[in-house]
Amino acid sequence: MKSVKIYFPETEEFILATEGTGDNLLPEDEAQGYKDYIMATIYRAEGSEFVELDGGQIMCDTLVEDMTSREFIDKVLGFWYDDPKSVSDYEVL
Repeated sequence: MKSVKIYFPETEEFILATEGTGDNLLPEDEAQGYKDYIMATIYRAEGSEFVELDGGQIMCDTLVEDMTSREFIDKVLGFWYDDPKSVSDYEVL
């Protein structure tokens, strides 16, 4: 199962993303050509706690297991950013 943790030092935010288990893929999703999904959440470090800022289910028209690590990261970043390749100030943990 693929997963990634992305850290943005400037904002002290993290994205945690993991391959879906298949439970949330509906027949309507499959009819639209989706084959898999990624569950992702953004957190911000506030003191000793992490606060959830946003999250969602990222639909994929290819199987996540067939994606390269770069494709997986770009798909996750693309959920929140118009141009994931322009996002440069982050670390993959």
